[in-house]
Amino acid sequence: MVVISNGFNKFHLSVAAAEAQKRGLLTAFITGAYPNPFLCECLRLLKCSQQRKIARLLARKEAIPDCLVHAMLWSEILYQIPYLLNNQYLTELSMKLNVKSFLDYGNRAATRLRIATSKGAKLYHYRAGFGNRSVEIAKSLGMFTLCDHSIVHPMILDYMVNHNGAWPDAGAQLELSAIWQLIMDDVLQADAVLVNSDFVKETFIYQGYNAANLNVIYSGVDDAFYSAALRCADQRPRDHSSRPLRVLFAGSFEKRKGIEVVMEAFRRNHDLNCELTIAGTIAAKVRKSNVDFFSDLRVRECGALSREELALQMSRADVFLFPSLAEGSARVIFEAMLCGCYIITTNNSGSIVINNEHGRIVMPGDVHQTVMALEEAVMDREKVWEIGQTNQSLIQSKYRQSCYGDNLAKLYWRLLAR
Repeated sequence: MVVISNGFNKFHLSVAAAEAQKRGLLTAFITGAYPNPFLCECLRLLKCSQQRKIARLLARKEAIPDCLVHAMLWSEILYQIPYLLNNQYLTELSMKLNVKSFLDYGNRAATRLRIATSKGAKLYHYRAGFGNRSVEIAKSLGMFTLCDHSIVHPMILDYMVNHNGAWPDAGAQLELSAIWQLIMDDVLQADAVLVNSDFVKETFIYQGYNAANLNVIYSGVDDAFYSAALRCADQRPRDHSSRPLRVLFAGSFEKRKGIEVVMEAFRRNHDLNCELTIAGTIAAKVRKSNVDFFSDLRVRECGALSREELALQMSRADVFLFPSLAEGSARVIFEAMLCGCYIITTNNSGSIVINNEHGRIVMPGDVHQTVMALEEAVMDREKVWEIGQTNQSLIQSKYRQSCYGDNLAKLYWRLLAR
């Protein structure tokens, strides 16, 4: 009944496809590079399956029959070329190659839709930016088109990042890059749009999008991370009388994620009895311009982590700090809650966190509020522990992969009934 198009990299639509398959709803799964038998055999012969990037590729595997998976390997190779070149003087060429890879993916996906409709497919669920010509073809074949968009409205994103999470004037028409224009075009040509948080929905309505065509489903925590968290459950710290509060930040250490707030919060309060672990990539220019912060003995780096390693770090932490300026719905917050963390974040993270119930909500870009939230956590360790336990129970009961699958199936049936 449903064709799901994931685009490149590991994205939540691969989980959506696995859940649709469990319910007998999946006709085809279109994606970028995928560890099908042919690719796995090539990697085995090349003896490179232990490399971190290759391991991440292999982790894209889902519980979907290979006969339903259509991997657009060459489209993703084209997309990866600019990153392999890694040359700052080839920015314009890199953008053109990225656009070409998206368009190529959409063209290849269109050919799969003709076959899928002959097998009874009626709904095309595609990732924004990767639809392009395939959406037009889907409509001509009588399919209902559902665009999946996972971050704030494109017209708002850059403004929020550059203005400490503030909103632009309502209906502002800001300039978009070529890639973001593709994404916006996909949103506008869809019959309906699926977003991953009420916050993202709010940004679309703010920009004048029809609320009746917007649908919200939080993806929560997938089964792979859930299993990893269970294996790390015995690492949860209960001895919190005198040791420093363990604070964790996870994700790319970049402006959009609120890193300037994180760094300034630690700079302003040298007596704060806590230690910060950063799990994620840190750009050389960020490190170079913030030597004082990275030389702080309370700050520790552990680089980009596997899902298993991240689950271990989250299970050992007391507080998860994520003062993002603009997200869709930060998956790491759901994962940290599952691992029993107290959360300090912003409304712009698109999470389910309620102030004083799951942790603390601070204003984006507000260093003072962030410091106050950390100080409160240091002073009341028992409350931090208790809220962490509540967070864990909430994710276990309402935000597992199967919950996402159930909600998605209900949406499919409701849209088709229209």
